[in-house]
Amino acid sequence: MTMDALGLALLVGGFAFLVSGLIFLVPTRRKQSAQREIVDENLEQVDHYLREMRRGREDLP
Repeated sequence: MTMDALGLALLVGGFAFLVSGLIFLVPTRRKQSAQREIVDENLEQVDHYLREMRRGREDLP
């Protein structure tokens, strides 16, 4: 009887631990996705500016 109660308590506790961990991971993925988009936009801007600078050098005599 006590072993059944212990097993059930461990099962419920493990499930609660798993669910709480998943709850904390969900917002993190959204933040990473938003940060990745910002980084991608910044890289595109840098690439654009570098192309403009190279184009300006090609126009010089």
